[in-house]
Amino acid sequence: MQEKKIVDLEKALNDKYPKLFTKYPKFISNLLIGLLKKLFYEDKLNDFILKNKDAKNKEIIDRFLKSINFTYKIDNISLQNIPKSGRVIFISNHPLGGLDALSLMHLINGVRKDVKILANEFLMKLDPISDMLIPIDNISNQSSREAIKSVDEHLKNEGAIIIFPAGEVSRAKVFGIKDLNWKGGFLKFAKKAQAPIVPIFVNARNSSLFYAISAIYKPLAGLLLGHEVMNKKNKSITIKIGEMIPYKNLILPEIKSPDNTLKLIQRHLYNIGKNRKTIFKTQRCLVDKVDINEVYDEVLKGLNLGKTKDGKEIYLCKTSNKSALLTEIGRLRELTFRRVGEGTGKECDVDEFDFYYEHLVLFDTELKEIVGAYRIGVTNEINPTLDSKKLYTQTLFSFKNEAKFLLKDSIELGRSFVQPKFWGTRALDYLWYGIGAYIKKFPETKYMFGPVSISANYPKTARDMMIYFYKKHFTSKEEIVVSKNRYFISQAEKEELDLLFCGQNYEEDFKILKESLANFDLSVPTLYKQYSELCDEGGVEFLDFGIDTDFEDCADGFILVQTEKIKEAKRKRYIGDLE
Repeated sequence: MQEKKIVDLEKALNDKYPKLFTKYPKFISNLLIGLLKKLFYEDKLNDFILKNKDAKNKEIIDRFLKSINFTYKIDNISLQNIPKSGRVIFISNHPLGGLDALSLMHLINGVRKDVKILANEFLMKLDPISDMLIPIDNISNQSSREAIKSVDEHLKNEGAIIIFPAGEVSRAKVFGIKDLNWKGGFLKFAKKAQAPIVPIFVNARNSSLFYAISAIYKPLAGLLLGHEVMNKKNKSITIKIGEMIPYKNLILPEIKSPDNTLKLIQRHLYNIGKNRKTIFKTQRCLVDKVDINEVYDEVLKGLNLGKTKDGKEIYLCKTSNKSALLTEIGRLRELTFRRVGEGTGKECDVDEFDFYYEHLVLFDTELKEIVGAYRIGVTNEINPTLDSKKLYTQTLFSFKNEAKFLLKDSIELGRSFVQPKFWGTRALDYLWYGIGAYIKKFPETKYMFGPVSISANYPKTARDMMIYFYKKHFTSKEEIVVSKNRYFISQAEKEELDLLFCGQNYEEDFKILKESLANFDLSVPTLYKQYSELCDEGGVEFLDFGIDTDFEDCADGFILVQTEKIKEAKRKRYIGDLE
């Protein structure tokens, strides 16, 4: 029994161009089909697939590329720009129409197995790689609902998608080989999933015959893609991958139309290929996850502050610049902060302060995971008035002479996080138990202070409301700390906010704040709510607010807490509830 053809050009032509078989005499259509079959290398492709029917997906792509001795070159920097996990959309120019797609699938699948590609007609004929394909004709309004649903679902499940925005192979132009007009479907996917974009430039070209036929009759050129695949024997292409672009960085106020955004993204991608300056603000991929056994070994060397009722352990740890624990904390910090529109944009959120600060670590011994952490600077040990060591807050705020009391018997708190896997649990509350255990262990601690951030994802109006509210109810009697990059609210905006926050007390104004933020589908950040309700009156103050340009332009409030004024109920809860 004859094996079924995997690649059947005659059937494909009959499906797409039925008039070819009815409009012209049969001998003409047979002659044309015979010629196209040879140009398409139909027999060779089917022979290869049948001989390798035990292989699928990356394995069969690997065998095929080796069978024609086709290779791609990529440098280490480009490799490091492939995110190893998390939702992401890879976009690329499309110079070859076949081998570029196979090469990208082979490359990215070697880093992460969850990658899928929106498949053109050529790829859809290749059943052995069907698991890696999402069938779609092009990225336009005519795309099937099933394909759109598949992409959305894959991104929702933290998968990776490869898209060629042109939707078809590049053509020869006056200034070289370039994509035709891009379609904006990938931006819609990115917006819905809030997925970052990773731009890829493929340096390659098809044969002169292909471009000549394309200029005469474009549909016929598409049927030659099989020929273009097979004539690349012993050839090589170069792939360059740029740093990821968070979706929010694609939305620039000066860009007034989606078409202009598309053109700028396309220029950004081609600039990567030309080693020119790119256009959009980018982020590095996160550093690889550290061996958790090494991390736990370091955690166990710390001071055990207690255990929660469900078995999570809290440790106070010191680290060094070669610490596995610190690297994993930095990776998880950056991962977490990026999820809320913050972060440094670096592969790992670690700075020079981490090496001489202590780290309060919440560890799940059953799952072998860091749940979250707080960074603690002990002023009695750092003492910035006597040596070169500084407090992190001193990079953001200037301390007046009247604030020198903070440099003794105080702790600076900051860089707190609970990794996304544990959102919706009691993890943040457990970190507060850890702070309570610290105060119990070191009762000389009189003050806690540090920056508390409001994400730049909050519109300015929402941030104005929050900052006005916390200044109104928690302002300091004296100006003892001043932001180096002060948050500005205009006089006109202040007058509007005066009218908005007309409550007689904190509770009434807080209700107004919550209702106003709800209009933006936002809520009061958890730390702001927890800190402000921690102490009796006068125990919590916000000394000033500023913008942190090194942390995605978030707004930082300098908070000061007097530990002796912690409410009795909170004191009992956080200082006396650990085993």
